[in-house]
Amino acid sequence: MTSAWLKDIFRGKTNQNYKKFVLLGHARTGTNLLRSYLNGHPELYCFGEIFNEQQSVAWKNENKTYSKNKSDEQIENHRRNNVTDFLNQFVYGPQSHSIKAVGFKLFYYHAREGSWKQLWDHLKSLGTDLHIIHLEREHIFKILVSLEVARKTNQWAKTKEQSSQIDKRITLPVKTCRDFFIKQAQYKKEIPDYFPKSQWISLTYENLAKHPNEEMQKIWDALEVKSYPLQTKLKKQNKEPLDQLVVNYAELKDAFDDTEWGYLF
Repeated sequence: MTSAWLKDIFRGKTNQNYKKFVLLGHARTGTNLLRSYLNGHPELYCFGEIFNEQQSVAWKNENKTYSKNKSDEQIENHRRNNVTDFLNQFVYGPQSHSIKAVGFKLFYYHAREGSWKQLWDHLKSLGTDLHIIHLEREHIFKILVSLEVARKTNQWAKTKEQSSQIDKRITLPVKTCRDFFIKQAQYKKEIPDYFPKSQWISLTYENLAKHPNEEMQKIWDALEVKSYPLQTKLKKQNKEPLDQLVVNYAELKDAFDDTEWGYLF
């Protein structure tokens, strides 16, 4: 959020007549890259994974207006005890008059337990007032590899070149891969039940990497904002071939050769 944005808020120059969106996807599918492109646009803001149980959210940095005069404990209690009210105040509350669209990152598996489950029904109830920026990665084995490498190295984003001495090699059991592939198929089947295709802005990581301007134009058009030069500090993390990252790649290739997932190897 820029200083101009904050000045507008404190001067009372606010509005709620902006587009609402959710950046929907799965970890390691390019959502960090896409969010960086969105937040590089002066008329947009995309919050992070505010409903990720495992992630510590920098509330003060994410929304200084909302968090003013609130302790971290008060904010966390609000998030945990009243998910829809928190969403409406923290994300979809008053914005600078210069902001044309606001959203947040949501993964398929976020907010699936306890009182947080109502988040999905609340988002569904917004109907066509909510745009779903749906980002998929077509090569689902690369999602799993990237996920496991990040867990091993504890590096979830990269803004500079890494040391070549970091050992990123992993070993993946056949069952782990099969379970992951099945889960991805389940997500692909159930998510459209929440959000009709008419609300979707569909992108793939593969196209975003190869043709970023063309893919982002879909979003600019849907959110009715002007085109804007893309900017990001993020760098691609795993440039190595799969057979160099996965120690037992040959074993997995043989195991899945005659299955519906054979094309991934």
